[in-house]
Amino acid sequence: MASVVKTMGYGGQQFAEKYLGWNRNTIRKGRKELDIGKDFVDHNHRCGRRKAEHYHPDLLIHIQAIVEPSGQT
Repeated sequence: MASVVKTMGYGGQQFAEKYLGWNRNTIRKGRKELDIGKDFVDHNHRCGRRKAEHYHPDLLIHIQAIVEPSGQT
């Protein structure tokens, strides 16, 4: 994606965004990868909410204890 935009030259990002529907932020990340020569790490995996098990380690055990007696197979 970034190499295609690079061959388009000046205004290639805007063209790809407008007519091809590509996200400009993704194109920019790809251009950085091309310039640096290795994968770009943006740490998006660190964003967001932690799992409930992080705050309540015994949560699954307690849920199973509630469900097991009344569960049907």
